[in-house]
Amino acid sequence: EGIPRSTNSQSQSSSSSEILNPRYPPWNPSRNIGEEGFLKALYTRIPGVWEQDVQLRTSISLTEPCHIRQVPGDGNCLFHSISVGLCHAVNRTQWDMKSSDSLKQLYHHSQTLRQQAVACLQDSNRRLCLQGQEWVKSRELVEAAAQQYGLTAEEYCRDMQQESVWGGGPEIVALANVLKRPIHVYELTTTTKAQAAKSAAAARAPKKAAFFQSHLKGSSRDDVHREDDGASSSQQQQVFVLRRMACFGSPRFDRRSALHILSADSRFPDIAPGQQLSDGNHFLAVFPTEEEDAMENRRRKKRKLRGGGSRWGIQDDHDEEEIGRLSASRRRSLLEQEDDRFVSRTHSKNNNLSPRRYREYN
Repeated sequence: EGIPRSTNSQSQSSSSSEILNPRYPPWNPSRNIGEEGFLKALYTRIPGVWEQDVQLRTSISLTEPCHIRQVPGDGNCLFHSISVGLCHAVNRTQWDMKSSDSLKQLYHHSQTLRQQAVACLQDSNRRLCLQGQEWVKSRELVEAAAQQYGLTAEEYCRDMQQESVWGGGPEIVALANVLKRPIHVYELTTTTKAQAAKSAAAARAPKKAAFFQSHLKGSSRDDVHREDDGASSSQQQQVFVLRRMACFGSPRFDRRSALHILSADSRFPDIAPGQQLSDGNHFLAVFPTEEEDAMENRRRKKRKLRGGGSRWGIQDDHDEEEIGRLSASRRRSLLEQEDDRFVSRTHSKNNNLSPRRYREYN
C-alpha cells in the first residue's frame, strides 16, 4: 500500500511542480475557525502519562492555555504546521494565511522542509536526538518506519520526497535535529471541565503536579480523568484537551523556542468530544497565548544577559542566520565539539568512555 498520501492537493498541478493559485480558505470553512485559521477557543495542554517515568526535565512548561491554528489539509500538513510555527518562533510574527502570494510561499517553504527532512534521514550514519538522553541512527529510524508499509528504506525516502505524502514521526525527529530546536507533539483527547482546570493549576504548582501525574498513571487512553461524585453536571461536561505525546529535541535544544504541533482528527474542531478518531490524520500548529509568549521572551532575554552559549555560540532565535555564515567544515567541527560536550555531560561518567569513543561505540 505504501505511505498514505492526500488526494486533496491544492498546491500543485498534476503536470508540473509550479504552484497554482491556492483557494482561500485552504481548509474546510467552519464557524469555529477565524479568518486567519485560528480556532476561536483556547485549549488546555496536559503532560503525557510517560513524562513522570522519563523525567525529561524540559524547561518548556504547560502552564497556560494555547491557540490552535489550522493549516491546509493537502497531505503536507505536518510541514505546513512546522513552517508557520517556525515563522512565529524566529520572527515573532504569524504567517499570513489570507494572501495568495503568502500561501504560495508557505507551500514552497513546506516543500523545502520536506526535502531537508528526507536528506537528514538519508544520511544513514547520522545520530539523531530523540528526547531526553535517547539517540537513534537515521537508518534505524527509517528502516523501522519503512517496515510498517512493506517498503525498503530507500523506497520510503523516495516516496517521502513526493508532495502530498503524509509525514510523521521520522520526519518530525529529523526536523528537530535539522532546525536545532525542540518539536513537541500533542494528541487530541478528552476530559471534563473540572479536571481540565485542575490540570492547569497543577502545572503551575510543582507539588500539585506530582500528585496530578500519579493520578493520571492508571487512566485509560480516551477517558483521561474521572471526576469526584460531588462535581456539578456542568463541570462534568466533556471538553477537548491536548496531551503531550513526545518532546523531540528536548531538553538538548531547549535554548531555542520550541515548535508545537497537534495530531488530530481532520474534522476537529467541528466534532464533539469523544467523537474523534483514536489516531490523528491531520496536523495543526499550536501557539502560546500572548502572556506565555511574553514570559518566554523575558526568559530568553535573561539567559542572554547571563551569558553562556549554545551551538555555534548562538544565543537565541534571532541569531539563527549566523549559522549560514560558517563554512561547512567549520559547522561540522563545531557540531562535533558540541556533541562531545553534551555526551560528556550526560553519558561518559556512567560508561567510562571518552565522548568520542562513546559516539563511535554507539
